[in-house]
Amino acid sequence: MGVIKYASRGAFADRAALSNTVAPMGIGSVIGAVAGGLLVGVIPPTVLKFTLGVILNISAFRVFRKTKSQD
Repeated sequence: MGVIKYASRGAFADRAALSNTVAPMGIGSVIGAVAGGLLVGVIPPTVLKFTLGVILNISAFRVFRKTKSQD
């Protein structure tokens, strides 16, 4: 929702930046949802939640590390 709001305000003058952001996020969300749905009966929910937390923390660390090094 936020990406659509910013795009409508002209925040993405270059549409390539928008497609380079939205497409990977959408594909990753679909893959994650399917994998999580398939694993929910096999692996305990606490393990899935912990794994998701680790993945999100690693992702956040990588994003902020790249942002900091580009300044």
